[in-house]
Amino acid sequence: MVKEVVLKENNLNVGDKILWDFKYEVVRSGYKRGEMNKYSVSKLCEGVLKVDNNGFLYTESVDELEFHETAYRDIAMKKSYYKRVMKKSIHYFGTGFIYTPPKKERI
Repeated sequence: MVKEVVLKENNLNVGDKILWDFKYEVVRSGYKRGEMNKYSVSKLCEGVLKVDNNGFLYTESVDELEFHETAYRDIAMKKSYYKRVMKKSIHYFGTGFIYTPPKKERI
């Protein structure tokens, strides 16, 4: 249902290119010395509308964006670091919180 509404209301078709705020990750130093933290940020870039095997509408970024996976240098010592992985960001429509303001009553 979300797929039809999004496409119809925006006069779009599957395969069209759109501008979207795609999520990606950055690693920055943390509060403690030597500690690194992963943060999620967004970037406005071009994406292509697609439909997955289950019929859900999503957009996939044209450019590859930066993501990070936890990797271990030494399994015994449990020393970890973030390994940089470049891949396309994906956003599914109809996910997340949607706020609908309450209707104002007439007095």
